[in-house]
Amino acid sequence: YKAPICKMELNFFVKDKGGYRRFDEVHIQRAYRISQLKRALLEAGFSSIDVFGGYTFEPPTDKAKRLIFVAVA
Repeated sequence: YKAPICKMELNFFVKDKGGYRRFDEVHIQRAYRISQLKRALLEAGFSSIDVFGGYTFEPPTDKAKRLIFVAVA
C-alpha cells in the first residue's frame, strides 16, 4: 500500500422479497506510519504499546495487510 488515502466507491445488490435492492457506499481508508500511530497513542496517554501482524502475536512483517496495536492506558 503506497498511497496515503484509498477511496473505494462500492455498489451492492441485496436480494429481498421484491427482487434486488441496490445501495451505494463510499469507503475511504487512510494509511499511517507505525511511528505516527505510536506517537498519537503516547500523546493520548497510552503506554506499553505493542504492534503485531494482523490477527497474530507475531511481529509485523513488510507484507502484513493489517496491524494490531495493543496499548495500556
